[in-house]
Amino acid sequence: MPHRLKWATWILLACYWLALSVATHVPSYDHAPSPPDNSDKLGHFVAFAGLGFLLLWATAAATRRARPAWALAMAAIYGGLDEWAQRFVPSRVPDVWDFLADVRGSLVGVGIGILTLACAQWLWWRRRVAEPAAPPGTSS
Repeated sequence: MPHRLKWATWILLACYWLALSVATHVPSYDHAPSPPDNSDKLGHFVAFAGLGFLLLWATAAATRRARPAWALAMAAIYGGLDEWAQRFVPSRVPDVWDFLADVRGSLVGVGIGILTLACAQWLWWRRRVAEPAAPPGTSS
């Protein structure tokens, strides 16, 4: 992975995680803490799918190898801590179903991350194979 892409991945992860943390800990006074139709579960799912995806890409950038179990564990631990910490925020209520939506979203995000990394590696390999070899006696 190119050096710039590594840094971009880590910066994007940090910004996304910060935004996610702020968004889940801002008091909400305009509606009930838990909508009766559970529409917030989709939001949890999508938000943590993004987190799982970025965590996987960040580990691949740092270690040159994807670590799906690590990315999933980090997202799940953060999801649990996030739900626990919401009990200290006015009008927010911790919910085990939100946590399960977080974990499911993380699983999907990590899965999509694995697929996109595999595609990126295949494209990189294909480009390297298609490059003509340098003539003998020349240095590149």
